Amino acid sequence: MEYLNKGKYYGIPNKIIKYGDILITDNEYVHSRVDWHYHENAYFTYLLSGSLVEINRKETLNCIPGTLLFHNCQEAHYNIKPEGYTRGFQVEFSSRWLREHGLNSESIEGTGSIANAQLKNIFNSIYIESVFEDEHSQLSIESLLLQFFAEMMRIKDVSVTGKPLWLKRVESILNDHTGSEITLQYLANETGVHPVHISRMFPKYFGANLGMYIRKLRVNKAVELILNTDLSLTQVSAACGFSDQSHFIRNFRSIYRISPLQFKKTIHP
Repeated sequence: MEYLNKGKYYGIPNKIIKYGDILITDNEYVHSRVDWHYHENAYFTYLLSGSLVEINRKETLNCIPGTLLFHNCQEAHYNIKPEGYTRGFQVEFSSRWLREHGLNSESIEGTGSIANAQLKNIFNSIYIESVFEDEHSQLSIESLLLQFFAEMMRIKDVSVTGKPLWLKRVESILNDHTGSEITLQYLANETGVHPVHISRMFPKYFGANLGMYIRKLRVNKAVELILNTDLSLTQVSAACGFSDQSHFIRNFRSIYRISPLQFKKTIHP
């Protein structure tokens, strides 16, 4: 089985950024199959274009644009790439970097897909920061990566303590109706919980107030539509529940600092 040193990936790198023990690679996959291998460092993979199948010892992951994977160091896997152009974005970090910041990759088991909206939003920000790199990008990316791990640990703690059933119902409603207008009173009627109690408890379990969480869900859906469809930005805006395109652009900028069109051009130049 092949062992890959830090910064080594199968494919053709479009861009490589090194910030100390953090290594960022924008990579084009060119091999139809890569046999069993493992990496020196832990890293994230974010698929930007095409498709990829990743197989580890526990599961098979079918990846499409927008899929975010965490790979622990020394975790063996192999890949199959269907026909077509496939591009990925990797953020790699050494065990030393983790230790220096009081983190431990072993607390995150194996390899797995990350679907949480908050985490996806943070990682999108890391990707965008790497594309529009400037003199502040190293500080921004390192801060975002630490924010990512902090949120990941918070989510893990919540999963241990458990969410109230009514809050799981609220989460389900929000995730299933991203493109619809949801009111606090509607959530109260659906769950039988007072609106004040919902507003007070929601940030404790989700790391954001209701309004910000819904905004991030909608922007997250917009990113996935931009990555996976040929819809116009006007169509994306409508599908995600924004009142008009200016509302969409304003919300997108509030989270990512760039417009949806600028983001689209990073994926489809």
